[in-house]
Amino acid sequence: MSGATGVDAVLEQLRRQILERHLAVGERLPSERDLAMRLDCGRVMVRHAVRRLEQEGVIRHLGGYRRIIARMPNGAAMAPSLPPLDRGTALIAASSLTVTESRAAPGWSDFITLGAVQRLKAAGRQVRSVDVAHLDEGSLAAIAASPPGMLLVPESQPGQYHPGSDDWLRRLCGRLCAAGTAIAIFSGQHLLEEADHVLSDHAAGWEALTRHLVGLGYRRILPVLPEAAKSWTCERLAGYTRACASLGIAPLPEVRLHGDGVLMRGRARQHAVARIRLVAGNLIGRCQGIDAILAPSDAWVAACREAAVLHGAPVPVAGYDDFWSEHWDMAHFPGAPLATVDKCNVEIGARMADLALERQAAPTAPWRTIFVEPRVVVPA
Repeated sequence: MSGATGVDAVLEQLRRQILERHLAVGERLPSERDLAMRLDCGRVMVRHAVRRLEQEGVIRHLGGYRRIIARMPNGAAMAPSLPPLDRGTALIAASSLTVTESRAAPGWSDFITLGAVQRLKAAGRQVRSVDVAHLDEGSLAAIAASPPGMLLVPESQPGQYHPGSDDWLRRLCGRLCAAGTAIAIFSGQHLLEEADHVLSDHAAGWEALTRHLVGLGYRRILPVLPEAAKSWTCERLAGYTRACASLGIAPLPEVRLHGDGVLMRGRARQHAVARIRLVAGNLIGRCQGIDAILAPSDAWVAACREAAVLHGAPVPVAGYDDFWSEHWDMAHFPGAPLATVDKCNVEIGARMADLALERQAAPTAPWRTIFVEPRVVVPA
């Protein structure tokens, strides 16, 4: 092989490997050396082909040498060559739903998927995937006609990225539940009650983060949350209030911000600055007399910090979600949060796999809901 023709040939081989499930969605991509040996080509050609698939969103870079298969090529939900599923197969839904034009970096559900795939592979299970964004009646019927032994759902509300996909995911869960498939879902009790669920303990996360800040000497800590009311916002406020009460400090009323969090990455950097200042404008008047801010996630840290600076009273900002460990480009972002919270997404995925495996072994056992407690992280 030589030149562009050689790269194109390697690219097609890689696509075929993924379509035929020799490389499954959620799995870690083998090294350049291993791929070159598998495809009988040079490592440089593999590198160029992998970069092309990264640009298409098929492969996702998780930092360092870690890459995973993020979705099926060409947006296929189920490849025509996919052999029938069976009871020894685990099907993972929503593996690529966090990929959008503005969020090309790995999201938390990618790490949940990674943890689930690793645990299932260690248990000797075959792992297949379905992209909920591209489900239709035909693919639902095909899956239901030959149901898998397990279904794992890392992202229970794909509609926030792909309108209409929530309903397809609900229908998929319902059909496979009726077929006796063991189902484990991260959050998502609204999808299906007859399933096992894994939840992140948001209350414990903000309680631990508040205790950490008070331990550093901060006592007037302002909680900031998005304007939209969600279950996790109430849980975090409960954890914050609980920590304040036990530590003998007065909790401050939360601030609800309109807008969205911005990581200010790559090509969106200039546009992000304007959005950060717009979001920060809603917060400026609430910065008087505070000595720390609890941001809803690391994605909001820049806006919270900008508000404090514009107000003339810069204060430290704590984040959530630990993007500083999970996003490879965060090292280039000025000013990490004072502290953040790691939801332990890989562990969440592993616990989902455990629940599905246990359900297969004991299908009549009571439904279980387990919590994974997050941990406070201080970015290096």
